[in-house]
Amino acid sequence: MNNSQIYAAITEKIIANLETAGSWMKLWQVPSPVSMNGHYYRGINRLVLSSDPYKRPGLWHIPANSIQRWRVRKGEKSTIVVFWKTGMEQMMPPASTKKIFLLRFYHVFNSEQADFDEQGKQKIAQLQNLVDEKG
Repeated sequence: MNNSQIYAAITEKIIANLETAGSWMKLWQVPSPVSMNGHYYRGINRLVLSSDPYKRPGLWHIPANSIQRWRVRKGEKSTIVVFWKTGMEQMMPPASTKKIFLLRFYHVFNSEQADFDEQGKQKIAQLQNLVDEKG
């Protein structure tokens, strides 16, 4: 996917969420989406993940490439999240470099889209406690 395709996918998701919203909630009243490693999603990712149609909206998303002790159910659809990565580009003359920003994305799934073993269930319970404490 190139940058414009990523932008289009995120924009389509936001528009679809706006069109199907039954009620409007202030985002600061919705728990912040958190990954299985405890990372809280921010920015546009928070907006996209917080509007998912799950009982626990946007919580406990599992990156598709890190699923080990749980299985995503067949037919489930992922959600794209994005981030910016910095890098260095070699310039002319060879001794100079320029900082560049690269748009990256990955696919995530809500925990309600997966089946977990006992270790995974314990991890979900830990994250629930973490979110409850943060309020």
